Amino acid sequence: RGVFQAAVLYEAEADWAGQTMRGYVIGKELRNHQIDFLFVPADILSESDGELCSVKDGKLEINKHTLSVLIIPECEYLPSKAASFIARHPELPVLYVNQLPKGIAGTLPEEPQELLAALKDRECVPLERLGATLLEKNIRDDLYLSAPDANLHQYHYQKDGKDYWFLMNASLSATVDTTLCLPKAGAFGCYDARKDVSTELEVKGGTAHLVLPPYGSVVLMADPEGSAKNAEIGELAGTLVPEDYELELKEIGKQETERIAHFSLSPVSTFKRDFSGEMIYRTTIQIDTLPKQAILHAQYVYECMTVCVNGTALPSVLTPPYELDLAAALHEGANELEIHVVTTALRDANTKPGIFGKERTILEPTGMFGNVEIRLYK
Repeated sequence: RGVFQAAVLYEAEADWAGQTMRGYVIGKELRNHQIDFLFVPADILSESDGELCSVKDGKLEINKHTLSVLIIPECEYLPSKAASFIARHPELPVLYVNQLPKGIAGTLPEEPQELLAALKDRECVPLERLGATLLEKNIRDDLYLSAPDANLHQYHYQKDGKDYWFLMNASLSATVDTTLCLPKAGAFGCYDARKDVSTELEVKGGTAHLVLPPYGSVVLMADPEGSAKNAEIGELAGTLVPEDYELELKEIGKQETERIAHFSLSPVSTFKRDFSGEMIYRTTIQIDTLPKQAILHAQYVYECMTVCVNGTALPSVLTPPYELDLAAALHEGANELEIHVVTTALRDANTKPGIFGKERTILEPTGMFGNVEIRLYK
């Protein structure tokens, strides 16, 4: 089951009555501050003090979830069931976003008593201050960041009496480098699904350092039972940086291919704006002593990458970080390296006018570029 800190009133009923803020706007602000939440329909609030919904010790209890605050998205008219619930529970923290409602759906303007009761002593905060306000009120997960990071998505769940946290860097290009504030002393297991590696998180003074590359993710578990230790990576023996590539371009819809000799890495979109298709980067690397690991690291790849070493195809890499161990396919001497990068068809489609004319979609760059190197470990 998930562990949530906030309840957000679902906007459907308010939307029928007038202008209202969409729930995903609130959701984004909370996610950017690592605050997890539940959308709550007004109907469930009508069951206050019932089996599914109640208020205990100043906190909202919904279906066995304990929530520290009820957030009301900006709306003209507050749903009547929500207004009644808020009026009945002045002890529950309620935050209105951007502005207070001017009325209650289904009531007459000359009947303001319930609205006044629902608004009495309640706080109104601007959207851009919502996440920070909750953190200032110490409404956050047990495990939190020393400073919010909009790129980090956090999900806390419990299973069989244990706590788990899924942490993911949602950025395509930025690295998350942060400090985790942990809920208690003790061991924390750290599992990297992409590498299929379990380690024990290094904790000092109740905090731990976390670095996640673009699209990197880990699962943390409190009090792991004998978490496996990561096989230590070998000592870095050297780094190869290929600089001379032959680039072959296979464009969607064209039979002929184009080859560019002595290509220095740069986005293909800088000279072929609408290119969609496959780009094959060929180069040769010299290996004098076979390494234990040879990690190809490509800083930017749009959209996915498949590597062939001496004619042997290795697994495709579909998302950042674009890294792959080449060691199993290498031999001493000269090694032929092919890096196949494939785009989506969006750029090609963008050249075809639609019923509203040519699209004006903002597109990402194309190809492989940035820092591309092979790190050799012995």
